[in-house]
Amino acid sequence: MDETLIHCVKSGEQGPGDFQIQIEIDAEQIVMEINVRPGAAELLRKMSKSFQIVVFTASHKKYADAILNRLDPARKYISKRLYRDSCFEVQHDVLS
Repeated sequence: MDETLIHCVKSGEQGPGDFQIQIEIDAEQIVMEINVRPGAAELLRKMSKSFQIVVFTASHKKYADAILNRLDPARKYISKRLYRDSCFEVQHDVLS
């Protein structure tokens, strides 16, 4: 999600974004400026006609949902959302 569909910075670090989100992470209120990549909305709309769109982010669920709810408020385009807690570690023996 980050750096693909959107670019995000803490409020005040750059100029105003396309929209702001305010989230609480670890008991801290953070205001973030969100810039949507040019063409991102059109990409989601067109691609969803032919593909199931799954968005993955290594970010917190609260942060990701606040952004994805703005990009796809009716949940018409993004089929699944995967977050950092959707991952798990798998041990592989590379020499086998």
